[in-house]
Amino acid sequence: MASTCFSFITFIFVFSMVFGWARYWSERLAERWTISYELLSVFITVTGIGVSNHLIMRFIVFPEVYYAHSATEAFFLSLGMTYAVAFFPVVFIILIAASRSNFRENTNSPKTSDVIDDFHDEVTHTAVIDGKSKENSIELRSDSFLYAKSAGNYVEFYSEISGTIQKDLQRITLAKLETVFLSQEFPALKTHRGYIVNTKKILSYKGNAQGYLLHFGDKLEKVPVSRKQIADFERVMNG
Repeated sequence: MASTCFSFITFIFVFSMVFGWARYWSERLAERWTISYELLSVFITVTGIGVSNHLIMRFIVFPEVYYAHSATEAFFLSLGMTYAVAFFPVVFIILIAASRSNFRENTNSPKTSDVIDDFHDEVTHTAVIDGKSKENSIELRSDSFLYAKSAGNYVEFYSEISGTIQKDLQRITLAKLETVFLSQEFPALKTHRGYIVNTKKILSYKGNAQGYLLHFGDKLEKVPVSRKQIADFERVMNG
């Protein structure tokens, strides 16, 4: 019974950290989410597990053992045992996260000239985004279109034409836009629930295991790559 209780509590806390509050804040903070925040998240989680284990052992599983200790002694005894058990797994996870983060920052953040040189000889693709009339339709070219951003029932399209940033607005959903890009073999990728980018126009990117920020120009916002999109993004950029 004790093992079942402890395993269940550990699962609940770890699951809530990985897929809940820690994931939410890592995506919200993006590149500001560092290894220090990873460590803090793990510390909070392990502490929560320790407190829960203390309550289970004191009042449910082994109450007679705790009668020999004061409330303070019993509390820190539970925390100490939890930290001792979690020490090596936590250190191992942190070392992996740190090494992956450093590797990505040092090797997967190409300079502007590197990315541009790789794409000079690429074939130019076009995609037509239909409007209510032919005059309101938008034609996107892979040699000028940068990214699309969701704006409620509309999508904002950002392009760079002759050194000038052009912004267009069209009534379409991001899901429908993604379908249009796929059907017309346009080099676009959804990197976040609110963004689709032209992978051929990314100047540089940086980040860590929690996500990336893409750079398209000094006058433009940095576009996020959410953690769940990292695998697809790296596959496209490294392919």
